This record gives sequence, C-alpha cells and structure tokens, in this order.
Amino acid sequence: MNKTAETVLQMRDISVRSDGEQLFSNLSFALQKGEIHAVVGMATHELRKFVDLLSGDLSDYSGQCFLLGEPARFCRKERRIDVVRQGANQFPYLSAAENIFLTKTGVFRLKKRQELRRCEELLEQFQIKLDLRKKVREMAREDRKMLEFLRAYIKNCPIVVLSEPFLDIDKDNRGGLLNILREMKQRGQSIVFVTSHLDDALHISDRISVLDDGLIKITAKTEDVIKNPKEIMYMLSGWAPLQRDSRDKEWNILQTIVNARDILSSSSELKKELLYLAKDITKVLGAQNSVIYLLNEEVNGVIDTIRDNETKLSVPSLKSDAICRLVCEGKLVILSGQNAGYEALFQENREIRTIVCMPVNRDEQISGLIQVSFRENRLLSETDERYLKTFGKEIAIAIETSNLIGRSMLLQESHHRIKNNLQMITSMIYMQKLHYKEKGGDIDEIFQSIISRISSIAIVHNLLAKDKNEGSIVNLYNIVKEVIKIYERDDVRIDLDVENISIPYNKATQISLVVNELICNCMKHAFQGRKDNVIRVFCHNDGKNIQLIIADNGCGLKNREQMELSGSIGVSVVKSIIAGLHGTVDFANNAGTTVRILFPTSHVYDARNSKD
Repeated sequence: MNKTAETVLQMRDISVRSDGEQLFSNLSFALQKGEIHAVVGMATHELRKFVDLLSGDLSDYSGQCFLLGEPARFCRKERRIDVVRQGANQFPYLSAAENIFLTKTGVFRLKKRQELRRCEELLEQFQIKLDLRKKVREMAREDRKMLEFLRAYIKNCPIVVLSEPFLDIDKDNRGGLLNILREMKQRGQSIVFVTSHLDDALHISDRISVLDDGLIKITAKTEDVIKNPKEIMYMLSGWAPLQRDSRDKEWNILQTIVNARDILSSSSELKKELLYLAKDITKVLGAQNSVIYLLNEEVNGVIDTIRDNETKLSVPSLKSDAICRLVCEGKLVILSGQNAGYEALFQENREIRTIVCMPVNRDEQISGLIQVSFRENRLLSETDERYLKTFGKEIAIAIETSNLIGRSMLLQESHHRIKNNLQMITSMIYMQKLHYKEKGGDIDEIFQSIISRISSIAIVHNLLAKDKNEGSIVNLYNIVKEVIKIYERDDVRIDLDVENISIPYNKATQISLVVNELICNCMKHAFQGRKDNVIRVFCHNDGKNIQLIIADNGCGLKNREQMELSGSIGVSVVKSIIAGLHGTVDFANNAGTTVRILFPTSHVYDARNSKD
C-alpha cells in the first residue's frame, strides 16, 4: 500500500479482559482506505473475539480507537463498520432479493421490481448462482452466506469486517465472492479479512497481520510474504524447518528414479512403481509414511490409493472431498493439527500431526496427489520441497508411460467389451422371454423394460466415448445422472446426493443396470394416485465400502419379504449383480420403500476381480 494512504481505522494499545481472561494486551492495528487487510491466526477463539471487538460486543476495553480520523469507540450502533456474520439479521420468511435490500432498521424498500432487477444485475456482474425468489429458510447454508456478502456490497459501509468468508463456499461461488471483494476495494471500501487460513489471505489481501496471544505480532505486505513465507509460518505455528545433510539424498533419489523406470514394463506394473516411489519419498524426507492417490482427471475422483505400509504407524487416508479440495489448491500445502478442521480431513487419524500434500501434474492436468505424513509438527526446507517436486514429476512420467502402454491394448479391450455386453443383452432378453411364457404380461411394457436396460448399458459406452483420456474409468455420478434422464417425469422429483466415484468400466455397466432397475421399480409401483412424489438417490464411498441408497416416499412394501421374494426379472438382476460384487441388498419400509446396497471397494477396484 502507498505510505501516504489514508488510515480509516487506527487501534492503539487496545487491552480487553473478560470473565477473568486477558483477551488482548496492548494490541495495535491499522487499516488503510481501499485495502484488504487480512488478520490471520491459528486460535479460532482469539479470531472470533477480535471480530467481537470490532462489532462492539466487547465494549469494555482500554486504549485508543480512531474511525475515519476521528476518536471513537466500538459499539453495536456504529454505522461505519459492517460486520458480516452468518445469518445475522436475516428474515427467514422473506425472499433472497428482499433480504439483500434490507436496511439496518429491518425495513426493505418498496420498489420490488427495481430491486429484483438490480439483484439480477448483481448476480450477473459477480457471476453468482442464487435463486432470488426462494425464501431464506429454504436456502442452503452457503447461499445464505452469499446473501450477507451481497448485502454488505449494497450497504457500502466504509469498513467491512469478514469472518472466515471462504468457509462453506464452493468453487463456483468462491469466484463470485472474490469479484465482490475486488469491487468493494475498487470503490474505496476497506476490508478486514479475519481467517485462520493463510492461503486464503495470500490469495486476496494487500497486507497480512498475525494475531497471536492477544497481540498483532507482525504486519507485512502480502507480496513480501509470498516471496518469503517462513517468518509468518514460524510465527503462526512455532515449527522448525527440517535441517539435515542432503549429500546422500540426491544420490538416493537418482537411484530411485532409475530403479523405478526398470519396474514399469507394462500398464499393470504402475502400482508397483508407485509403491516403490512412495517408500523412497518416506525415506528421503524422513517421514512416517506416504500415500499416492491416483485421480480421474475429469472429475478428480480417486481411482486407486497406493500406501507405504512398511512403518508401524497407521497410514491415515484423506476423505475424498478433502482430496478434491487439496487438488484444487494446485500447489504444495502443509497442514497440521493447528489448522482448523484438520482432523475432519481424514477417515481416521490418531497419530499424525502434520501432512504435506502436493498435486501431481501431467500435461497441465492433475492426475494424482502425494500425501506425506509426519508424527510431529514439521515444515519442509527448500531442498526438501525440491526433492518432493522431483518425485512428483517422476510419478507423472510413470502415469503417462502406463497410459501409453494401455492405449496399445485399447482396441482389443473394446472388442472384448462389445462381446460381453452383447452376451449380457442376449441373456436379459432370454430371461424376459421365459418370464412372459410363465406369467404373461403387457408386450409394450416388456419391450420398454428391454429398451431401458439396453439404454443403461449404452450410457456407460457413451461416457467412455467422451473420455478425453481414452481410459476404462467411469464416474458413478455421471452414470446415475444419465440413467435418471431415462425416467424424467413432471410429477416426480429426483434428489441426488452422489459423490464423484470413479469405477472400472465392467463394474460401471453392472451398477448402471442396478440403478436402472431400482428407479424403474419406483416409477412403476410407488406413486400410483399420489402427489409430491420424491425419489432420493444417495451414493458415498467411505474408503472401505460404496453405499448406494435409493428411496421413495411412495406406498411402500406390504411386508419386508414382498420385494426380496419377488420373482421379477428386475429384482433378480439386482440381487445377482450385487452378489457378484460381494455386496448386500436390504429392502425396508421407511415412509416409502428404501433399498440399501453395500459393496466393498476392494472388490470393485481389485484387478483380479475386474475381468469381464
């Protein structure tokens, strides 16, 4: 910032004591006009109290405060400071548009058409997705938070205080929030950006201050922090960088690369090479263990996980959504128990204090993620960062080499796929023929069932045809979404809660058939003469099992055995396929019919079980 820039907020020697606890002691802070000043700390309780101070919730303090050059005191009635908090002063039974234009007195303007048009212009300007007519009580937490940011923009207060603004904001609306902040700054508003995430602060702020132990311990220009972040990192965490002799490590790395390339002679050897590299990453960096996640480059879904299991320490696995977030960072990230939400990243973690994560880039696309785990709080030296990046490049080369080998087998594999799917279609038509001879039935309905089953298989082929990587991996979310299109009806709403789960082609056709049969059953039998019809599809991967739940709010089953003992072809297909996946199927009455399917990921991804 310019040295002559106008100071709009000046805090000098502020001390606060509350309930016998010394919150702040001689704290000083300055905010300049038109700047975004980040206040970063690892203690979230301390950051919240700093926001409380600025909002006037901690009015009993000593020290001096100047607002826009005038002596002042923080209080709740202060109109020159707008503190943005989740759900503050929102009216749940009013629409999003009406809430955006609420004034501080709670009275909204009367020109609703003009306000609605203005809201639509704002959403277009900032590239934000929001249903303006929806009532606030019906909106998701993230959308309610975006309302607060839009309202802060409309208010146009000289000083805006944001507490963890990027928390709960997805990638789509994250860009919209950045656009709002840049526009606020452009028109001269000053923003205090309070966060425990240094990466967020580096992305948008002009200056960064570290709040620790009741004091602002350092303030620096963001551009200087980006060039040399170590001083602020030490202040935030108290870590010590790794200090070790590196003379032997460079030889070890070169030897690792030579040996690893000797291993990779076919596409099936990729996992062996990556395990070899994972073990050496652990050894070279002095870590407890290492994990390499292979990703589907289209959706960042995890295809496979390679763990260095030689240490006695358990290897913690990241949750799939955490992997996607870290991949989206696009750079090396160090996280520890001192970071908010650290434990929530893992499926289970009892012993690891620090992880280092780095995406693996191949032809400007992300194809993997390296996770290095430490028992204690650690930082990497510049040399160790260079070593890790070298391993990352070698992993990328291994993946590309494996893909090249795999493509030479693609034509043969395609013939095999077509043969097996024709056999499957022939078998289903034959089953339908036998069923018709025994029980009869409507010819149109029979042919429609056959068409829908063939369509569910064709969906997988269509998705593979669109795959830029020419692979044999399909995203389960895309399968479910395409199957649902077969059965779209105006009187039935289908809600999806399905993760991006990457599965091999041959398992994809089977699961597509299962989803098809269960959705078809809901449409045929659940909603006769009913209104407000809903089908819910849930599918998540917890690392050990994939759980698929399809539930409707229809008439339900007369008894638990009605579906399980049914002689229909659809139920036979479902039970046969899930048995082949070593899974289980459970039918239940729960305000309608609920079918719960569970099958182990080990059987889905194990190459020995992937033969057509």
